[in-house]
Amino acid sequence: MASIDDYPQIKALLDLDGTVSNVETVEVNGESYVRVTKHFVDQEGGQFLFKIVGGDAQQIAADNVVDFPSELITTQAANHYDGTLSDSDHAQVAAEAISQVDKYKTGDGPDHGNLACMWACRHVVYFALNAWITKKDGTSQFYDELRAGGMKPDKADNLPAGAIIISPTAGKSIGHVGILGAGKGDNRLVYSNHSPSKKDPVARWKQNYTVKSFTDAHKAIHLDTYFYRLPRVSAAVES
Repeated sequence: MASIDDYPQIKALLDLDGTVSNVETVEVNGESYVRVTKHFVDQEGGQFLFKIVGGDAQQIAADNVVDFPSELITTQAANHYDGTLSDSDHAQVAAEAISQVDKYKTGDGPDHGNLACMWACRHVVYFALNAWITKKDGTSQFYDELRAGGMKPDKADNLPAGAIIISPTAGKSIGHVGILGAGKGDNRLVYSNHSPSKKDPVARWKQNYTVKSFTDAHKAIHLDTYFYRLPRVSAAVES
């Protein structure tokens, strides 16, 4: 198994916070790639993908979950959105988010639940509506889909319970996503994945933030927070 100490050029690029839990390597079309998984204290983990060029390392991607490049030339259909879901759909998602608190174990998600915020969120929506709003497991990937699909962010207080709160990954800062609950203003409830920790080792769905604590936590790592209605998918998302 590879060690981060085998790649001092990568180690120098990683922030000191968090713990490296896994280092994986592949070679694709003669190019060497290294994927580093990190776990953060009281936060979701994330993955960083580097390309090794002449002994140097170039970070080419970072997100909650990052895929290695593929030797195959593939084209994946864009996830098309057709406006947003109804208020009644949002209400069903909000009810599902509440009902799954401490019941929905997310250890089957990426990295045994450590990287599962997007995975858990999209599954909760699926449980409520039997429809996938995305098949992506990264917050920056989903954020890009929302923007490409014409979705517009709004103020949290303008949105119904069941809507999305998201701080998408940017640079070296790994983002998070959740579902808005009841309330208004800073104290409005937020439901999202809880990754395992020493104090609380079970990966599961929780009511673990308010709008203020979510926003403040991600502002501290230089991430913006956005609020969206749930998008309505107009074309099937591959399972």
